[in-house]
Amino acid sequence: MRRFAAYLMLVVFTLVISGCQEKAKEEVPEEGKQGEAAQEAEKKESPTVEKAAPEQAPDAAPTDKPTDAAAAAEKPTDVAAVATKPDTPVKPSAVEQEGNKAREIVARAVAAMGGQELLEKRCNSFTMKTKGVFFGMPFQMDTAWKHPDKMRMDLEGGSMTMGYAGKECWNRFNTIVKDCQPEELASYPETLWSFRVNELYPLLSEGIELEYAGEGMVKEQAVDRVTVSSKDAPMPITLAFDKATGLLAQSSYVGHFAGKKGAMTIDVLEYTDLDGMKVMARSSMSMDGKELMWDEYVSAVWEEVPDETFARPAQAKLGEAVVRTQHEMTMAVAMHKGPYETLGRTIGMLFGWLGMNGIDPWGPPTMEYIKDPMSAEKPEDYETAILIPVMVPDKKPASDTFTFRQVPARSIAVRVEQGPPDQVAKAYSELAKWIGQQGLTIAGPPSMTTFDDPRTTPAEELLHELFFAVEKPASEEAAADVPKEATK
Repeated sequence: MRRFAAYLMLVVFTLVISGCQEKAKEEVPEEGKQGEAAQEAEKKESPTVEKAAPEQAPDAAPTDKPTDAAAAAEKPTDVAAVATKPDTPVKPSAVEQEGNKAREIVARAVAAMGGQELLEKRCNSFTMKTKGVFFGMPFQMDTAWKHPDKMRMDLEGGSMTMGYAGKECWNRFNTIVKDCQPEELASYPETLWSFRVNELYPLLSEGIELEYAGEGMVKEQAVDRVTVSSKDAPMPITLAFDKATGLLAQSSYVGHFAGKKGAMTIDVLEYTDLDGMKVMARSSMSMDGKELMWDEYVSAVWEEVPDETFARPAQAKLGEAVVRTQHEMTMAVAMHKGPYETLGRTIGMLFGWLGMNGIDPWGPPTMEYIKDPMSAEKPEDYETAILIPVMVPDKKPASDTFTFRQVPARSIAVRVEQGPPDQVAKAYSELAKWIGQQGLTIAGPPSMTTFDDPRTTPAEELLHELFFAVEKPASEEAAADVPKEATK
């Protein structure tokens, strides 16, 4: 039944072409007859045409009068007359042949995935849950999609959210919402176009150009390659289809990721059957041969996603404290000693060191105030740890100045503040008081994550999250571990 839907689409397409041809046969006969009558008249008025035969075939034996067959063979072709004949076959050009082959390959893939009708019905709008490894760290993600340009990706239940709807692009990191940076605005249209192309069913519609790009191999699979482009698309994408199954094996293009331009590749590692449709069960993404992430299918809801899902979220309320889970992260660390006014230099050095070693940061820097004005007598004695979340490097570079720390999942008490760092730091005492009121204990130094660049954002507009790591008192933890039956 899945193959039948796509096959039916091809049959309809073929019938349209055939219908146009039949219509031509019905409309042109009179013109054909007129052309033949003109030829007959020309033949009677110009009998010398037959005398050209000896010059065209000098080796032929001369005859007093050519036969009817010979005369017909020797008569020059009337190109204009032939062009009007509907039965004359027109050989397709090499470009047309390659285009037809590309279309046949895509149509076969659509059929193998479940058919045009089913794919279009389900994939125009849906929500899918996946899990995998992103920047070297385990993750769970909910992706909402609505054709053609709405997407929302929620990591770990909203600890990091990326949204794109038309021209609006935003990121939410925990409770802070910010506009996309220029490099993100460059990559989002590419991501949306790639997502759309990988669904396959839109590729057989008008406005999409398909070009056969030859045979090849992908992970020991023999494949046919098809390049997909459109005048409205940000870049062409080359798809590789498994010759044996017809299914998509790989998608590749030149695009942007984290502000860098490179060769992006998405490999489909496994498929699963789901209610009459093939779904990518496992896939990976790499840039210039370096794996960025891999994910696997968990579940999906094939229902239209409301437009409000893609709306920009409200900003967190200033001064409101909450407790949330901070997920495990790999952090690049630099230690700074001295007054806070000189922190910027150390932060810049850490970012520079990461860039020199090809390590990508994926979040804003956090400061841990190990020795602050409460525990140090003078600014020269302040000690601050600067932490930047990073993609896990394949090989950690050696350095006497910079290190890496694996921060485990933990509970943190957070309060959002806005303004110059030295002014908002006054809220730590109120946050500590609130933590005690919740029956929690502080389990780490005061920390601050700043979400704006102080070099380009006025100090009074800087947004920060002030937080402490927290835990329940040991007595409460022990009680929570005791089975309920034992407490009766």
